[in-house]
Amino acid sequence: MSKVEQLNRTIEEVWRERYVVPLYQRNFAWTEDQIGQLLQDLYDHSPNGYLGKGECDNYYLGSLVLLQRRDGIWEVIDGQQRLTALHIICRYLGILSSPRITYDSRPSVERFLDGLFNSLSWDTFKSECQRRIDGKIARLTESLDIVESYEIQTGEIKSSITLKGMSDGEKALLSEYIRNKVILVCTPLPEDTDVAAYFEIMNNRGE
Repeated sequence: MSKVEQLNRTIEEVWRERYVVPLYQRNFAWTEDQIGQLLQDLYDHSPNGYLGKGECDNYYLGSLVLLQRRDGIWEVIDGQQRLTALHIICRYLGILSSPRITYDSRPSVERFLDGLFNSLSWDTFKSECQRRIDGKIARLTESLDIVESYEIQTGEIKSSITLKGMSDGEKALLSEYIRNKVILVCTPLPEDTDVAAYFEIMNNRGE
């Protein structure tokens, strides 16, 4: 296998590409614990958070292992849970205006992602998803409420805030920080990678 190169990419740069989650990956499974921790981390390091006072440094959010398909779309080998959650958060904050992720052969998920950007409003779309009672998008549907309503701790005693409760100015600061200061370490795999073997080894070793 060729040498693997790691690339630091801001979220702004990450969303210039398109991604696909292959069929062998599980469905989106993050719950309030993981999504809430992601929101808390983003807030803490932003200018709004207590770690972000003064000059804000880059925040390294995690890694993304990718393989480029012949059509130029990046297949997500590792990191799809974080990437999908971030995709929804960026949609809510207005950082994204069109979907950048698709899922192979999963019509329910495709409809969810299309509706996330094409519905008249976030609340309307959330109500439509809740009425469907579709187990294949259950976690995705739950994530809509978590993203807007999770109580982010502000660092002050017994004080919290939600994305929904932020002022326009606070949202703008957070959005700008996520765009330009939050970094994903992207690892593009060589074309000759045996993806099945790589995926199996990664799961067995927990790496």
